[in-house]
Amino acid sequence: MVGVASEAKQKINLISVLLDSIVVQVKGANAPTAEQLLTDVERQQLIAILETTLNVLKSPLVETGMLKTAQKTLKEASGKAAKGSLQKGLGKLMDAGADRIAELLIKLLT
Repeated sequence: MVGVASEAKQKINLISVLLDSIVVQVKGANAPTAEQLLTDVERQQLIAILETTLNVLKSPLVETGMLKTAQKTLKEASGKAAKGSLQKGLGKLMDAGADRIAELLIKLLT
């Protein structure tokens, strides 16, 4: 059980770093409006979800519903990034974040 807890903690730390990075990049996105990966509203929603998820990950009890929401939102945003050419790096980072959240959910729920 200690090994599982340690592995989950490592996954949480990795996800926290990824989500922090995504939030910083989304907040600092300065592409022209027509080339933006997300609308202003979508960007604000993504930042709110990711910041809430970061707070959830720091709490003693992990709320899986919030993790699922963050995973879904990141997958949707990374799909939008794949369609454009300017922000593919951010899209790949979002996709990686969603994948790490999925791994954590599997670990927590099994």
